[in-house]
Amino acid sequence: MARPKKPEPLQPGDEQIAREEIEAYYTRQVERARAEFAAAQERFDRETASTEASITAFRAGERLPKIDAWQIEVHAGNVGEIGRNIFSGNRADLAAYDRAKARNEATNRWLRNAGYESVEEAR
Repeated sequence: MARPKKPEPLQPGDEQIAREEIEAYYTRQVERARAEFAAAQERFDRETASTEASITAFRAGERLPKIDAWQIEVHAGNVGEIGRNIFSGNRADLAAYDRAKARNEATNRWLRNAGYESVEEAR
């Protein structure tokens, strides 16, 4: 067996530099997380402002943008996600699926009665 190699002798300042680098290693993780958090917070703030403006406009009687109406039609009641869970064999509450489907159908009836074109009609 080979004997472990003896470490090179320390030079003046090595310990201080190593300590600084070790601390920097850990603080970079926090700085990276802080930057990611700031970006996520910025996106959250933009989405919140946009959502509030859209809801306020809808409540004031403005028509929904066509794309938004289509997205609402497709996603109302969250029926798609529940259905995918059922078909994937994941545990799902069938009563919840029925409620979601009823909400989806009610929303789509309202959209048609309000004069919005369905996704199918747009094709």
